[in-house]
Amino acid sequence: MNLRRTLTVLLGAAFLGACSSDSDDPVVPKLDIVWDIPSQGFNTKVNETLLLSPSVKNEGDAPVYQWIEKGVTVATTSTHIFQSSAPGEFTVKFKVQNGAQADSVKFNVTVTPGDNPAPDNAYLSEVFEYAPAPGQFVNTSLGEKDSGKDIIGKEGSLITLGGFGGYIIAGFDHDVSNGSEEDIIIYGNAFEGSSEPGIVFVMQDENGNGKPDDTWYEIKGEAHDDEGVHRDYEITYKRPASATADVPWTDNKGNSGAIKRNGYHEQEYFPKWIEDDSYTLRGTLLPARTKHDDTAGHIINPSYGKGYADNTSGGDRIDISNAIDAEGKAVTLSSIRFIKVQCAVNKDAGNLGEVSTEISGAADLSKF
Repeated sequence: MNLRRTLTVLLGAAFLGACSSDSDDPVVPKLDIVWDIPSQGFNTKVNETLLLSPSVKNEGDAPVYQWIEKGVTVATTSTHIFQSSAPGEFTVKFKVQNGAQADSVKFNVTVTPGDNPAPDNAYLSEVFEYAPAPGQFVNTSLGEKDSGKDIIGKEGSLITLGGFGGYIIAGFDHDVSNGSEEDIIIYGNAFEGSSEPGIVFVMQDENGNGKPDDTWYEIKGEAHDDEGVHRDYEITYKRPASATADVPWTDNKGNSGAIKRNGYHEQEYFPKWIEDDSYTLRGTLLPARTKHDDTAGHIINPSYGKGYADNTSGGDRIDISNAIDAEGKAVTLSSIRFIKVQCAVNKDAGNLGEVSTEISGAADLSKF
């Protein structure tokens, strides 16, 4: 073999060796938006909702989504509900990024006048689930199996959520837009020194079926970063041996106690319509602020700041922009359709009974 031939063989072997070494590195599949977008874009009508639901290949474990309209990020969820109150041509951009990988698409949405007027009903249109915890108003007119219907279509009668974890799920007959600041108001019976806060959750109708079966996002209130807040709290209530006995509970922090009876309400405190002998409720626990006020001469429950239900006199105004996901990360929602309110404190307040969130309705503030 001549020198040139020998050198060529040696260089070729070295090259193959280098290729072999490189092939050991993992190949990262390309992130790719796969979406059958019409050539002329999407079409919808004034006040109608248009569900935009792309498919993303190889998005990885921590994708970041952006929906951009007029240079502004209007949503950071995997799907987006587009809606316009005026006709026109709109350009929408969808972007996905995971580390160094990214992909984006841009398309038009044409909105025609149509014959679908904006809904006039500012208030809740339907209650999907009412599940109070045991409490002093349960099994009364404030806390019967069908009491949830009392908050539909108006600022109605008060209903109780009982002790920690009790909740109600309700919805509007339209999408409530995420405005610049306050978007919905939740009515309760709070007043100065008497706050019984409820955590607020919101949900979009992502699949368009009119049911609250998509993703809940929690509204982060001003007390969410306080010491003693637990977003993984669970409590189990057990039916007492006697209808006139306290209702015992245990939690996932190793604690136990009871929803104690008082002389003002003598009925059974465990919900009569629950067939099981125990049930577990889960949610975010806020530390109790209940204390005796020496000046007032009685027990008070100070306010928790903005972002909670039954916390402020005259109703609590909620900003959808404060939504967070299950990991506590901020998310941007263009609108919501459903709300969930859940009692957030586990505390016996002596003669006042358990701290229990009460609400009397909710409304879309843009309708006023």
